[in-house]
Amino acid sequence: MAWELVAIWLIVGVTLFAFVRSEQRREMAALKARARHYAIAPAYRHQTVDAPMPQAYMPTGLSQSDRLFLQTLARRKRPAQD
Repeated sequence: MAWELVAIWLIVGVTLFAFVRSEQRREMAALKARARHYAIAPAYRHQTVDAPMPQAYMPTGLSQSDRLFLQTLARRKRPAQD
């Protein structure tokens, strides 16, 4: 009778071991399939944009509106009183 219990537990242990191992293999295969999809699917490929590089800002002096503002201020300026 003891060998029958040992045989039952041995069968249960081997079955559980095989089940867990097959589940891990199935999950790993699904993970590899997802990784393969993201690696080669056209929707996820890197696409470069051949846009022109922005030009650096080069200040050329005062704008016309700034110049007019400063001229107006200069005309309205009162002489300093001592």
